[in-house]
Amino acid sequence: LKPVRGQLSIFGIKQRSSLLEHIPRINLSGDGYCTPPVWNAKAQLHQWLVGSTYEESQDCIAPRVASDLHNQQLAVGLLRPRTIDPAELAVVDRFVGVRCVSKDRLPIIGGVPSMPNVYVATALGSRGLLWSTLASIVIPALSHSSDFALERLARFGLDPESVSFLSPARFLAGALASNSKPIFPFGSKAR
Repeated sequence: LKPVRGQLSIFGIKQRSSLLEHIPRINLSGDGYCTPPVWNAKAQLHQWLVGSTYEESQDCIAPRVASDLHNQQLAVGLLRPRTIDPAELAVVDRFVGVRCVSKDRLPIIGGVPSMPNVYVATALGSRGLLWSTLASIVIPALSHSSDFALERLARFGLDPESVSFLSPARFLAGALASNSKPIFPFGSKAR
């Protein structure tokens, strides 16, 4: 597992700024992402959250000006084709977090090898909200080895083989033998 630092920037935009006409009124994701601007009555500014940086092998949670500049460029890209001066986007706040990713970029979801009834959901990376939803389906199915559990997985388009690609055991294959097949803890029924 390795850390990936991410910083979100919150830009303050004046109430009568023409920029507001061009900011998406929905959550948007692409080369970066943003949420709709929110009025902050105390600050008398619209606050627009844009992010995020993706800094591999970095775990420092101190805010960085370079990360804010990166997020300003993401914001400019999200506003295309309108050309704006990045100086219009004043940073008023920021959030820094550290994601966890696996070496193959897939989350690790499933039973811990050699530890019965111990399950893990980690390395969710930048798509933690989506992967955690999948984990909430997979882990109960694995912990209840039953036809019902397998049917529930199937309703979500999953089968034991596809779930095995997320298993913590997938990392044992390379550790045990260089030319062996991956060791997955699944047969015809989920365990």
